[in-house]
Amino acid sequence: AWVPLLKDGRIITFEQQLPVSANLPPGYLNLNDAESRRQCNVDIKWVDGAKPLLKIKSHLESTIYTQDLHVHKFFHHCQ
Repeated sequence: AWVPLLKDGRIITFEQQLPVSANLPPGYLNLNDAESRRQCNVDIKWVDGAKPLLKIKSHLESTIYTQDLHVHKFFHHCQ
């Protein structure tokens, strides 16, 4: 299974359920969402019919990234 850590320059910090692949298709790190994974389904061999078998929850503790959208936009503007 794989999941992007950033979306639009912000850390993704919510609970997710992911399907598990038996192989890593070419360019799998560019498959950011379920829709793009379905489009590339020819190269992916899913375990148990692509049912979400892996549950993850991330928690952000960072001095670089923020969860607040307004603070993120401010930092982005300052760059």
